[in-house]
Amino acid sequence: MAKDNYTKAKHIRTSNKCLCEDFLFKCENSKRHNTAKNHLISKRGYLERIAFGENVLVFDFENRDYKKNARKLTKRTIANANKFRVFCSKHDNYLFGEIENGNNFDENNKKQIFQFSFRAFVFSYSEGLLKNNREFDKIVDDFSNKVANAHLQMNKKRFKNYKNLIDQEDWSGVETEIIRLNRKCEFITCWSGTPNMGLLFPIAFTNCNISINIFPENNETIILLSYLKDDFSFGSRNFCRRLKNLSKSNEKKFIAYIEKFVVAFDHNIALNPMFWSTCSESDKKTFYEIAHMFPTNKTMITGLGRFFKLRIKKLKLELIH
Repeated sequence: MAKDNYTKAKHIRTSNKCLCEDFLFKCENSKRHNTAKNHLISKRGYLERIAFGENVLVFDFENRDYKKNARKLTKRTIANANKFRVFCSKHDNYLFGEIENGNNFDENNKKQIFQFSFRAFVFSYSEGLLKNNREFDKIVDDFSNKVANAHLQMNKKRFKNYKNLIDQEDWSGVETEIIRLNRKCEFITCWSGTPNMGLLFPIAFTNCNISINIFPENNETIILLSYLKDDFSFGSRNFCRRLKNLSKSNEKKFIAYIEKFVVAFDHNIALNPMFWSTCSESDKKTFYEIAHMFPTNKTMITGLGRFFKLRIKKLKLELIH
């Protein structure tokens, strides 16, 4: 029987070596695997903020149940939500120690801000490597594959730049715009990719890469927009500063954009299950329509059509309120 991509993804993840193999120090491996199951979002201090009964809602898109469950959100404990084999446990602890173990958010801690940016980037990068693996069946057209491969090559250079900054302990190599909203947040996102300016600003093609982290902090919503300082920095800086200015001049419009953007492009979003239970079926339907636009897209032409559809689609759920 032929293996499906869910089986292949699991095999690739479990057989891969640590993404930072022997970087700075020797890896620490178990007898069975070269990597540990790493949290994309820390359970202590972060996932627990939106959990109900130690559970959150996620798509769990690398699990076969994702398709069986009609690509809908599923309940996972905070101990198991959005865990992927990327690093050995020793590198995981070293690389993200400032944002793990219940450490509070500190915008003056440059190392911590750097780690937020790097984690969003590197987990997205690992997914790109997974989909580029020869074992993995290609699910989009040739042109889309060529575009994805071009972005992957740029991300390989970014990964090298991040590692150089870590080696030098130069946390200033990442610039971050910090946005604080005096509103409650019902989700957490840790995503990295090319910003889609056309949803809000005039359409522009760019090769820049942005890391976006959004999470609740007491009664506030914290939004971190980060990018490598020397990597297409003009486009990145321009996008992030325009978003920050918009958050000050028109907070309602800014929130509408950031909510729709996250739902459309971050398939690792984690939601508060108690909040979800209060949403109407109509609002949930709109949420899924937006969330499913691009993961199920197979051609560049179809993707462009869905992009313009997304521009006029309104997300009814108030994920930030």
